[in-house]
Amino acid sequence: MYLLYDVLQLRKSSLGYRLLVKRQKWQSTKDDIASLTAEELQNAAKAIAKGEAINHPTIRRLLRDLTTIGTPVPLSFSQKLKMRSQIKGLIARYGMPAFWITINPSDLRNPIVLVLAGIEFPGDVLPTANAAIRHAIATCNPAAVAEFFHHTCKGIFDGLLRSHTGHTGIFGQVSNHFGVVEANGRGMLHLHALVWLDGNVEFNTLRNRIRDDSDFAYRMIRYLESIIVQSIDSGTDENTEITPANVAPSSKCQESDEEFHMKLTADSNAVARKVQLHSPNHNATCFKYHRRGTSQ
Repeated sequence: MYLLYDVLQLRKSSLGYRLLVKRQKWQSTKDDIASLTAEELQNAAKAIAKGEAINHPTIRRLLRDLTTIGTPVPLSFSQKLKMRSQIKGLIARYGMPAFWITINPSDLRNPIVLVLAGIEFPGDVLPTANAAIRHAIATCNPAAVAEFFHHTCKGIFDGLLRSHTGHTGIFGQVSNHFGVVEANGRGMLHLHALVWLDGNVEFNTLRNRIRDDSDFAYRMIRYLESIIVQSIDSGTDENTEITPANVAPSSKCQESDEEFHMKLTADSNAVARKVQLHSPNHNATCFKYHRRGTSQ
């Protein structure tokens, strides 16, 4: 599968090269390449390493050509620039997105991966053996994992958000979304997405009103300050274990809204503290740093 992915990348890049060679200005492109010196290329590389702009006009022209070639190549920097332009276009059309979400399903723990891989076994016996089987299938069958990830994301967008369906989802009436798939160190997929809602104020309208209406600008700042939290409650002991059994909110328990909110706040603060301020101790709900040999 990984070899096939490399073949697809080579095909996409070869298409870009072919289109570039067929252009009428190909001769001038060859002249630009021949005119560059090693010192000019080294200076450009140093500027890129420092995050500075390249001022050399010939190198800038060649970089534009490389961007054209790399646009159809999956996971290339040129494709990222293209997606960034698409997001800017969506913002210009629909306004600022209302939500930024991350979908990160656990392939090592979900029995659906085994179903998609065609493996049947009783899930209520031999938990240690079952965990080993799930781990082996998830690491040895990337096709089943990719299909599991696809169905999970499709279920969230179609079933929960109801995007592009004309129906109301958990966030309200969703007008559009834009998602980008990434892979972690071992190749497991996750997705970052922006979500737009119907009735959103267009960017230019919002900007003009904030600029011209001081009272609206003040209320907007106060609202943003009330919903955006940039601090962690340092009074929580980092060695305190916050377990789902006694603190984390649960839909199965008969809790009042106030109790649910208190438990959600405590668990979120503890998770944020141990993620932002690294500690060897982690919550039972956090299996990014799952220790082997435990039952979490």
